[in-house]
Amino acid sequence: MLRPSLTTAAVALLCTGAMAQGDLKSRLQPITSPLKHAGVYHVATGRWTHGGTLANGSGPDIIYNNSCASVYYTGMLTTEKYQHRSRIPSLSGPTTDSIFYGTSDTGHRYDERPGCANSYNVNGFEVAYCSSHIGTIDWQYQFANSYTVCGAGDMVPTVTLNITGLPGGNSVGGQICWIIDLDVATGTTGFVLSADGDGTYNGPSTADQFGWSFNPTSTIIATDSTGPLIAGDFTWTGGVNTGPLTPCTGTDGTIWDRPVQDPTEFGTGMSSLDAFRDTGTSISAPSGPGCYFFGGNPHGDFYLKLFGNPGCPPDDPLTKFCAPGVGGIVTCPCGNPQVPAGATKGCNNFAGGGTGGAILSGVGNPKISADTFGTSVTAGVGANVTVMFQGTTNTVNTRTGAGVRCVGGTLKRVYKGNQAAGAINFPNNAVPWHTQSAAKGYTIVPPITLYYYAAYRNSAANGQPGCPGLTFGFNSTNAGSTTWQP
Repeated sequence: MLRPSLTTAAVALLCTGAMAQGDLKSRLQPITSPLKHAGVYHVATGRWTHGGTLANGSGPDIIYNNSCASVYYTGMLTTEKYQHRSRIPSLSGPTTDSIFYGTSDTGHRYDERPGCANSYNVNGFEVAYCSSHIGTIDWQYQFANSYTVCGAGDMVPTVTLNITGLPGGNSVGGQICWIIDLDVATGTTGFVLSADGDGTYNGPSTADQFGWSFNPTSTIIATDSTGPLIAGDFTWTGGVNTGPLTPCTGTDGTIWDRPVQDPTEFGTGMSSLDAFRDTGTSISAPSGPGCYFFGGNPHGDFYLKLFGNPGCPPDDPLTKFCAPGVGGIVTCPCGNPQVPAGATKGCNNFAGGGTGGAILSGVGNPKISADTFGTSVTAGVGANVTVMFQGTTNTVNTRTGAGVRCVGGTLKRVYKGNQAAGAINFPNNAVPWHTQSAAKGYTIVPPITLYYYAAYRNSAANGQPGCPGLTFGFNSTNAGSTTWQP
């Protein structure tokens, strides 16, 4: 997300080269009617599946979600087109803590997480708008792989979709607010969007963005009060029409929301810009075509979800940390740094030239009521004994054996076993993790974040240069954290 509330000056900076910047706060209109889900509109056939959702059909994964805090909408005219910027992550994208929650929340939240591909086939998207227009409305939606300006120029679309016959207001001109799923798949394909604009994260996140654009193509006048729901304000916690709201993050409700994914959550749109381009004339856009926002509250973002089926591998519930020699972590004790340097893995092993360092990863769901959580150690040494540790703190920073340890507090040896060809998985005794933890003297009471690492025998480290006094050679993996849920 990476977007604290923006002042007018900040918007002007983001709209570098803009022909105009303006505040459209006067356009805000309250949502006064319940949101109705119209169902799925199949663009290829012009038919509806009423009561259906893309999450239960062609999706089913949400790869982008900007739906949080929908309290207002803004009216549009036929002479206007709104163009906005946001982000879907590539494999090389960063992990960024939540601006709102920071690192203190027990269910550690993130505004950004890496993706699982460098491009995604979008087979559907979800929009939301209010209208008092009598009759149906035609809309045009456009998407671009990359859009990095606001006031400086129009978005150049990669794909254009003209949608006809979407619902308006009621028969007497009363307001109805709609959520509509648009199925754009023909067969098994939709349209492709490059992640991070060109398939690679270059940074900053506010420059690695896709663009989307929308406008009514039917004749819409001001009294029709027709326009998109404004969404994505992570600072908004209440409204007169919707009641208390829960702040969201840029990964909420998407497949990037780890380790517990909840597709019913609202999201703020990863790295979404708090500004948009209005291409309208001076009659509709007060200062003519240019960059606009809503004064910083609410954000200048609009409701959008993107759906796809990218076939991402199972999520790793562990957030890896404790890279030796990186970010204040002590260096490897025996002149055996991890390979490649700076990687989040253990110190290099002493055996047959080493393996670059052992890696701890996680699998499954750390949830007491449906515990499928597990860990794996890879790139270890031969068939040597391995102990899996669980701790309650991540403030330790010490050399131990031929490795580095970052986990402490209430430290328990949860599992033990022998590697096979340098690898082992836990649990290795068919006992669920939380049950094993209780048997070892620590009952997991969620929600709580716990910390993990594994240590294993590496006898070849004994007597190595730079490792004086080591008579019982062992090494260790990187560390990882995960948040247990009820």
